[in-house]
Amino acid sequence: MPCDHHLEPIRTDTSSPYYGHLLLLLLLLLLLLLLLLLLLLLLLLLLQLLLLLLLLLLLLLLLLLLLLLLLLLLLLLLLLLLLLLLLLLLLLLLLLLLLLLLLLLLLLQLLQQQQLLLLLLLLLLLLLLLLLLLLLLLLLLLLLLLLLQLLLLLLLQLLLILLLPLLLLLLLLLLVLL
Repeated sequence: MPCDHHLEPIRTDTSSPYYGHLLLLLLLLLLLLLLLLLLLLLLLLLLQLLLLLLLLLLLLLLLLLLLLLLLLLLLLLLLLLLLLLLLLLLLLLLLLLLLLLLLLLLLLQLLQQQQLLLLLLLLLLLLLLLLLLLLLLLLLLLLLLLLLQLLLLLLLQLLLILLLPLLLLLLLLLLVLL
């Protein structure tokens, strides 16, 4: 007859005081694991938000760079128009000076011929031309001042356009480091 007294079922003694402690320890370990997972998920979410924020900043800087380039082009066009206007004014001044010279020569001839009425008329015309010359000179001066202001604006624009790529590079470095 086979002997099977060694096949008795293993009894778990749940009345032992250590059993409750072990269960509490297991529950605490599970809770700790859950908290660690939650912390990891929060860190990942924070990292994604930071990356999204950096990308938005990058896009904003690119848009700002495009706007500055557009403004720079407009300023250059305005500068060219002002230069053309300045050239036209200079030509007008030269013509006016030539006219004045011709009038002076005519005045000298009239003085030699002693025609007083024509002489007075020419003197009036000469005065009017001188006034016109002064006005043109004032206009030329104002245009030069405006040109100087535009050049300063262009320099500021160029400085901003040079600084913005540096900011873009810094943001890209931050993205790579993250």
